[in-house]
Amino acid sequence: MVQLGKRPFIGHPNFRSLPIRQWSHHGWDLFMIGIMLCVVCGVTFFYIEQEQNFNWWIGWWGRTWSLANLARSDLGQFWQDIRLSLTWERNSLYTLPLLPWIWFFGQSRTVYTIALAVTYLIPFCLGMGAIAQILVCKQPTPAHQFLSPTLNNHRSIFKPNSLTPRRIFWGTAWLTLLLPVNWMATFLGIPDTGSAALILWALWVYLKDPQLKQWFPIVLIGLLLAGAIIIRRHFSYGAIALIGAIAAHTIMPFIPTLIRRPQLVIRPTLKKLSRLCLLVMVISATLLLVVPEFTMRALTINYRVLYASWSLPLDDTLHRYLIYFGGVPWLLAILGWFTIRQRSSATSPPYGITLTFSAIGLGIWLFALRYGNVFYALHISHFVVLGMVFTGIWIGRQSNIKRNLLSFGIGLYLITNAYLGFTGGSSNHPLLRWFLPPFFSQSMPPLVQTDQEELIRLVRYLQNLPSTTLTGHPALYVNGFQRLQLSPSLLRSIEYYFNPYFPSKLNLLQASQVNSDGIDSIPALLNAEYMVIADPLWQYPGDPSQVPAVGEWVLPQETQLLNRVLQAFNENWSYAQSFELLPEEFHLARQTVVRIYKRKKISSLAAVQPLIGF
Repeated sequence: MVQLGKRPFIGHPNFRSLPIRQWSHHGWDLFMIGIMLCVVCGVTFFYIEQEQNFNWWIGWWGRTWSLANLARSDLGQFWQDIRLSLTWERNSLYTLPLLPWIWFFGQSRTVYTIALAVTYLIPFCLGMGAIAQILVCKQPTPAHQFLSPTLNNHRSIFKPNSLTPRRIFWGTAWLTLLLPVNWMATFLGIPDTGSAALILWALWVYLKDPQLKQWFPIVLIGLLLAGAIIIRRHFSYGAIALIGAIAAHTIMPFIPTLIRRPQLVIRPTLKKLSRLCLLVMVISATLLLVVPEFTMRALTINYRVLYASWSLPLDDTLHRYLIYFGGVPWLLAILGWFTIRQRSSATSPPYGITLTFSAIGLGIWLFALRYGNVFYALHISHFVVLGMVFTGIWIGRQSNIKRNLLSFGIGLYLITNAYLGFTGGSSNHPLLRWFLPPFFSQSMPPLVQTDQEELIRLVRYLQNLPSTTLTGHPALYVNGFQRLQLSPSLLRSIEYYFNPYFPSKLNLLQASQVNSDGIDSIPALLNAEYMVIADPLWQYPGDPSQVPAVGEWVLPQETQLLNRVLQAFNENWSYAQSFELLPEEFHLARQTVVRIYKRKKISSLAAVQPLIGF
């Protein structure tokens, strides 16, 4: 007999509680996303508010709020400007998801940077978590069950009862945020993290279907990789690394049989290669349709030669990337990849593909290109983060005492490392500066310029210099490269900061700043009405831990023209005799003195030749 007031049992015992559990799990995911939003917005707000500098990447921010204003006043002109930007080296597509932030919260740099963090940094962290989830689970998770409670039924390569895919996902996402270097591109105001996120999600799509049995994943991967390249060109190397990993995974299994009995594997090999070719065609077609001029430049310009001056020595490059993440994260990452290699799942396609992708990326950035700017660390961040996750899972398999001690120690380290990285605590004491960089990440605190007032005075002085040209703006030659000291881009940023709606009054001549940039400096040297000379030039000391991570550093011998121009005025070469020193001086940080020289007679080509080097 069924008692009154109670419903009879129907079906599975958990039938009635399943919807409640589903809502509970989804509620937890929403809660975690909300917490992450608050943390990302809060950290970004306090970091940017502590800055006191003229951000030289101001063009990214300025373009965003200019387009936001234009979209409100003239929508047709707005789309025309967007289409025009597709012909530039840096287009404006990255601004589209940022515009609502500018409309609703204002045009400040703080709002812009928070918009970058929410739009691009959070998807980057979630993509890292999604990849870690697939690598740790023996069975890939169906897309429609990505955040479903049924994920708990998937077997983990480690302790399945203690480490659910949901914990792996969120733990990896939070770990990504705990490494300060992953924030730096966002704090600089550039959308590189968005391209990095697209690369990660392209890898995730491929790991879901390594055989590429359906056409949709092929198209989606192609669109994601093309989007990453369109946002920032240097992520073409990330796309190359992923395509290389896919090609290796496609071809390598057939090589033994192909050598012994080729007739058995020619057809399946060609079938898989056709899918790889389709992927490359999707990427190429997308680039040619959306950014044809940009694509043709990328195919015809040798960027390795153009950026050769930014390529650092191997030991310097390894040291720089070591301290970007910190020695301990690197050790944990290598240990993690080694421990997962010992598990049975190390032979699974997701592991092999991800490891190959990471190895190609490390080879490109640490050994081939060797560029040292901090935002390039996004290309190898996944290797460090995923390796640390594998180490954490290995620790979870240890005995209680060992597990608790190791977990406490690593957790304390990560929190301390994040604090020192964001606040610059390791740079406040000589002993800490010597001890911490090898083990902790390099300090990347908010940049504070102590010479802001003097820089403003310099810009206003240059704006008011008399000119003999019809434009009324004298031709200025700025002899500087380092944006943390003096450079044409820094002066433009200062002027733009105070007069964003007015045409520039600074007529800054284009001249070579590094040896490999290919710019002909002879016209600038011959036509300059005023020479703006910084003495001494801020040179890279060879130790990345002794300079701000956000600077652009090249070897002293790579700024040959700048060094010779400074030497010419200090030693009164023939070219310098065509100018007279003005009485006004400007004293910048690091005991730098900026002097202005006014042309008094025409310079001969023979006087310019010693500066150029022939």
